[in-house]
Amino acid sequence: MTAISTINLTKRIGERIVLDNVNLQINTGEFHILRMMEGLSRHWLLMVLGTIGKPSSGQALVLGLDVSYQRRQIHPKSGITLPQDLRAWPMTGGEYIQFFASAFQIPRLDVRTYLDSWGLGNVIDAPVAELREPDRSVLSIARAVLHKPQILIVDDPLASVDDRERFAVLAALRRAWSVCATVICFSSYASDYQELATSMSIFDGPRLSWSGQIAELFATTGWEPEVEIVVSIHQPVDEVLRRCKSAFPNVVAVPEPTAPRSKVGPSREDGRQLCGRADGTVACSITVHCPDRESAQLLGWLLANGVRVRTLHSCVDLDAAAISIEARL
Repeated sequence: MTAISTINLTKRIGERIVLDNVNLQINTGEFHILRMMEGLSRHWLLMVLGTIGKPSSGQALVLGLDVSYQRRQIHPKSGITLPQDLRAWPMTGGEYIQFFASAFQIPRLDVRTYLDSWGLGNVIDAPVAELREPDRSVLSIARAVLHKPQILIVDDPLASVDDRERFAVLAALRRAWSVCATVICFSSYASDYQELATSMSIFDGPRLSWSGQIAELFATTGWEPEVEIVVSIHQPVDEVLRRCKSAFPNVVAVPEPTAPRSKVGPSREDGRQLCGRADGTVACSITVHCPDRESAQLLGWLLANGVRVRTLHSCVDLDAAAISIEARL
């Protein structure tokens, strides 16, 4: 089933065309990134898909319903977040959730328990206008899925969030995706959401230049998704890396620029940071990059060879791939 469909969607503001014959299709079940650098175009596509604005010409369908004529039927089935608007609400976090629970006619909602479940127990009595950016983003997402919509439209909830606090917002998005069948995320930087994205659309100003699955994006550009594994090696480092490279020719090992603040030992001339153990042995902290298709085998090899794995995460640069696509078009 198609979650979003636009047919020759055009929006004019005076003499300016901000959306130019956009033909977009997003399937149900996707976490879809709309990568849009042009602020006015992004604003109006968000307004149209959120049923807040109408197209000048063409058609936009949300779950098969026309945004121009069937808004009332769309509203119970969709949710939208505009975190920046929270600054204008003169109420606490608890009052904010209770207000929308009443608006959506959700009976007997335990607001405190609901906020706690989103990691927002600290905002129940806090004015929403004074919340920190991550809390504001998560609160906006929690509010948008109160009525369990089929589709969620979010406006770059990581835009003003510090890198150290982004995981709370990503966790909220992942939970929202489990509630809603489809999530559509507007952003200027697709890589912020690479851990969740299944498909993406790339806009060049008011025009849609490319749309498809993430796998198609990498197949078209020749880029390959990678996994980044940070490890600590309490063995002769060069020998371990030599054997690893022999078993996995596509692996790239990069010395970590800084070591953990505790147990920091002397640095080697090659830049690897050494971490001391109580028994006097020394660990070298290394970041290993490998193709995603080889990550499971590499992880097994590292563990079997006594290498301590500290962190593992996807390392996919969607924006670099998007720029590569734009250069080809």
